[in-house]
Formats: sequence, structure tokens, C-alpha cells
Amino acid sequence: MGYLVLGICLIFISPVFAQVDASALRAKFGAPLSRETFTVRAGIEMIVDYSPTRNLVCRLELPGHAPVPRDVPAGVGTNTKKLIDEIVEEIVPPSVRGKELGRMCESTGISGICSKEYEYVSISEPSNGARRTAVIVRFKTADCNAADR
Repeated sequence: MGYLVLGICLIFISPVFAQVDASALRAKFGAPLSRETFTVRAGIEMIVDYSPTRNLVCRLELPGHAPVPRDVPAGVGTNTKKLIDEIVEEIVPPSVRGKELGRMCESTGISGICSKEYEYVSISEPSNGARRTAVIVRFKTADCNAADR
């Protein structure tokens, strides 16, 4: 009977010992990212990573397509990709990007990525098949480059 009670107690206590705490993660991986999530339009969230030293934006991530509104009937064409492109244009206009330096697309099987390099940012668009899955903007500042190392 004593071993049964001990076994039951160990089963209920064992999850406490399996927890990982913040100090263990910081010891293994360093300081956490400074990250926020903003709702830029209804149903569209933008994830923003900041530099560790000066609180400058280093990376923005938006979904590849906006969600289709519920009141739109099935089969009716909506350009949800265009809405995301307009948001990127609003947040990172050409004056912030600088001169375009080049474009590139790669694919491996069904997955791929297209990117545009500018003087001050790079914009990447990963895809799965013919559907863009995200839009990622990376800023090319010394603080951001140091954070990537």
C-alpha cells in the first residue's frame, strides 16, 4: 500500500520537475527578443522584433494574405494579397527602403522564397506552392546585424 501511495504522489509531482524556467532558457540561449504584436487591420497581425540596444525595429512579419471577410460569399474574388502589400507600402515606403539593389527567387519542390534587396531593408516572401505565406521585412542597421549574430 505504501508503494502505491508513493507512486501516485510521484505521478502528480513529476510535472513540477519537468518545467523549464526563464533563467534556464536565458542561460542557454541568451537574452530574449524584444518582440511585440500589433493588430494593423481587423484580423491582420504584425510581429515586430526590436534591436537589443536602441529599441529600433529590426524585423517586421505580416501574413502572406489577409483573411477573407466572413460576409464575402464563396467564389467571389477578393485580392487579400494586395491588402498586405498596401500595408507593407504604408509601413515601409520606398523612401525608407532606399534604392533597389536586386531581386531573387528560389524554390525547392513546393516551397520557395522571393526576396528584394534594397539599400536599407530586405523584403522576403516565403511561399508554399503558389500561395505566399508571409512578408518579412528586415532592416539593415548595425544594431540589427549585431542581434543576428
